[in-house]
Amino acid sequence: YVARPVRSLEQIERDIGVPALGIVPLVEGRRLLPAPHQASPLLLHDRGDALRGVKIAIHEICPPGPCVIGVVSAYEGEGKSTVAYNLAVLDAESGKRVLLIDANLHRPSLGRSLPRGTLLAPLEGRAALADSVTRSELGFDLLGECSAEPPLHPAVLLGSPALRALLGTARDLYDCVVCDLPNVLGHADVQAAADAFDALVLVTEWGRTPSAAATRAALKSTVIADRLVGVIINKAPLRPDAI
Repeated sequence: YVARPVRSLEQIERDIGVPALGIVPLVEGRRLLPAPHQASPLLLHDRGDALRGVKIAIHEICPPGPCVIGVVSAYEGEGKSTVAYNLAVLDAESGKRVLLIDANLHRPSLGRSLPRGTLLAPLEGRAALADSVTRSELGFDLLGECSAEPPLHPAVLLGSPALRALLGTARDLYDCVVCDLPNVLGHADVQAAADAFDALVLVTEWGRTPSAAATRAALKSTVIADRLVGVIINKAPLRPDAI
């Protein structure tokens, strides 16, 4: 039964054994960063408060003070970049100082919206973090890369002391740091970097992500499992009877 695609919160908790944080419906949102070469993030209609539930769960598990959150998925294309973007929007709307980092150097969908690459410079010590961020019109700062051609393997960069130093600096400047990370089953990056995060959120796609794959992602390493606060079901159909 674990090979069935995820379709309900009960299935998440039964098959994967971690908290189910909510269901985000598949809806048309307003395109926020129009660019001809990429699919832009969407501002989601969170009528079921799934994303606000994620924020509450993170607040309960994180220590007092600035929190560094990683958003992951089992496979590509399950919507984790959009979820990470919307979590940054919600935190910014609540008055927090927020930094959104596109740390997916294999497929930097958020970073490609930037006019210039801004992540590698502070990682390599060529620029200060405060001088590298791009300000979003929605009230948060964005750090990412325009191209997926880092000088070192992405897993080496994300597992490096430089990333931990960068996140340490970010804790001094921001109340919340949200990181869009590579998919867990396709790359070693999350496993290499997991200990740098206070909390991880796993995004699954309704009707597509097999429970077995979500379970493998959640249990990829002990560090990932220890930091995983729960699972979101994304892109669910709007019809209640379909859910």
